[in-house]
Amino acid sequence: MTEQYDLKAMTAKIRALRRNAEALREIGADIPAVVKNADRILAELGVLT
Repeated sequence: MTEQYDLKAMTAKIRALRRNAEALREIGADIPAVVKNADRILAELGVLT
């Protein structure tokens, strides 16, 4: 049995996550833990794209 995936919707969600992680990194630029974790999120998103 094959499953159908909505790749366009998935791509849109990944892009939104990337924008949000970048915005969070920018907003929390003075907090090292925020920057570090935002960078981790962005790295994981890179694997998805």
